[in-house]
Amino acid sequence: MKGAFLLAFLAFLLLLGWGVAPGGAEIPSEWITAMVEGDLVALDSLLVEANGQFPVDVQGQTLLHLASRYGSGDGNTALLAHLVDSGIPVSAPDLHGITPLHTAASNDCVPCVARLLELGAKVDARRHDGQTPLFHAGPDAQLALIAAGAEVAARDRSGAIPLHVNRRPTEPLLEPGVNVTDAAGMTALHRAALEGDADRIEWLLARGADPRIRTSAPYDFREGVLAPEFDPVLRIDAGKTAYDIAKWQHNRNKWSTGRFSRAKDLLEESRRKRR
Repeated sequence: MKGAFLLAFLAFLLLLGWGVAPGGAEIPSEWITAMVEGDLVALDSLLVEANGQFPVDVQGQTLLHLASRYGSGDGNTALLAHLVDSGIPVSAPDLHGITPLHTAASNDCVPCVARLLELGAKVDARRHDGQTPLFHAGPDAQLALIAAGAEVAARDRSGAIPLHVNRRPTEPLLEPGVNVTDAAGMTALHRAALEGDADRIEWLLARGADPRIRTSAPYDFREGVLAPEFDPVLRIDAGKTAYDIAKWQHNRNKWSTGRFSRAKDLLEESRRKRR
């Protein structure tokens, strides 16, 4: 049942452009089927036939990326070794610098993370924006990466550390400090306010995040609603608290589901308590 669901989901992704090789050719469905079902016999046959000419999708993602995302969710990681042994580099980046370890970590697949590290994946491999796998790792994957030596205080190109970016933070990410700022003076609390992530705001406040800290420089961002080339750049001026940002987002998005309203209310209450 699980395999059938994943196959249907992957078929949908193909319609959106995933699994399409440069030049317009789709990654053949037999590859996807073999990875989703963990069919090592079929995979071996395909690898022999490929003779080193392995398909990649339009984003430059390899078969190892796809296996890390979908083919090993149940802990079957043998196919990862098959792909690496056949010549696919274990840390091969896609067009954005994302490696299979980034993919496995964000999918919170601990067996995949462990196997990729055993196969030689770089624990702190960086995307083009400077982010390591820890920035988007799921809770269990965070622990596995840190145990393998991942840098908890690694900074991306914006000066952010994993605590700023990760939407599922765990206690070890607090090691550098809950109020560490990025290049614009944004704390993790500012980032959570910007995203309207009330659960993360509560988590950070309970661990000492200071809602009174103000940004030190303008912060430019894209909301990610559209493709990057069409998504407008928005700016937050310097001198803003997390509450200021949450209130601004609330006023901009009153038509939304209300997540910015809850974020604003939490920060307003916290601000009152600290007066």
